[in-house]
Amino acid sequence: SSHTRQFEMINAQVTHPSFVDILNGMSMLENLVVCDLFIDQTAMIKMKESKLKSLKKLVSSNSDWNLFKFLTKSKTQINTIKIATNVYGEENKKIFEKFLAKQEKLEVLAVRVNQGQFYNSLKAALEEGCKFKLKKLAVDFKCWGDDPTVDQSFIDFLQHHLVTLEEFETKRNLSEKIVEFMMKKMKLKRLIINASHLPTTPLFYNALRPNLNLKTLVIDGELDNFDVARGLLHIYPSIEKLVIKSWENEITNDVLVYIAHNLKQLKTLEIPTLTADTPEIPIPSLKSFHVDFVDDVTNWQTFLMNNSSLET
Repeated sequence: SSHTRQFEMINAQVTHPSFVDILNGMSMLENLVVCDLFIDQTAMIKMKESKLKSLKKLVSSNSDWNLFKFLTKSKTQINTIKIATNVYGEENKKIFEKFLAKQEKLEVLAVRVNQGQFYNSLKAALEEGCKFKLKKLAVDFKCWGDDPTVDQSFIDFLQHHLVTLEEFETKRNLSEKIVEFMMKKMKLKRLIINASHLPTTPLFYNALRPNLNLKTLVIDGELDNFDVARGLLHIYPSIEKLVIKSWENEITNDVLVYIAHNLKQLKTLEIPTLTADTPEIPIPSLKSFHVDFVDDVTNWQTFLMNNSSLET
């Protein structure tokens, strides 16, 4: 239908002519989701002028990269792109880089690549002039290496979006050089970071000035080192929301005490557990509290009594 605004193609195989006709028949399409899509190229047709000008968001999971070839020829300008793929080969890389070079309105880019060097495509985008400015970047791919120029190419990409980038999410471990740049230079409002491979020495964090811009910090992965927790919270003392997905019980109380003494603006706290010996720790500004598991209900009650400012 020409009035369709959202369309999903899941586990589908279509011919190139059919694919072109389907998308050109939805002139008001805003959101497109494709998963395990294969476009049969044996019956290629010459591209007609596309009507696909209203597309704002694309979610692509393990799907045919010729979709991006179609969007490039259509001169489609997209606001949000989310990509998940197992393999990012040379041919795919060329198609996507050509597409990226034409984008001017892109604000959200989320990428998960299991194999392949996606950071090279970010480097290529810069070399092509990179006409877009991101507000949100989520990466789940290897973006560092033994060659220091790899780190630098990713830092250069972040630098290009320094003024506009408000949210950054990374599922993989970053090099110290990238982490240092992020903490020193980036004025993020929301950060999701994997704690498993962050620098563990207090010296690394103590050498950096606090970054007062961040408001939401989500610590992903297993938080099993108190120096990492203290380091992160030292760098970001102005956060209003803190989410810790998983932690070792041995550091639970030390982290909570540090939070109570140092995070004066914290309004929302989400943690995985409360142990039976949780200390009496009033957190001054706390309004909302969530815990996944409590050893002892009495301990939960004690925490609530010590935090009378709680609303939820």
